[in-house]
Amino acid sequence: MNAKPIVDEKNYSVVGVNGFRRGSLTRGQAFFLARTMQEQMKTAGWAGKVEVYYRDGSRVDWAAGQ
Repeated sequence: MNAKPIVDEKNYSVVGVNGFRRGSLTRGQAFFLARTMQEQMKTAGWAGKVEVYYRDGSRVDWAAGQ
């Protein structure tokens, strides 16, 4: 039996305006969602910001990857 360690890559959460929060995302999913939400908010004329957090609560600078 080949016992591989369990690796959970879904360590990121996205937080937006109006209480929006989505967790259990991979890094790519979180950055994609944050970019998409920011573009939608800009198009709709909404003020606010979208933030990405790692599972330990530290904020991730997702905008630097754009």
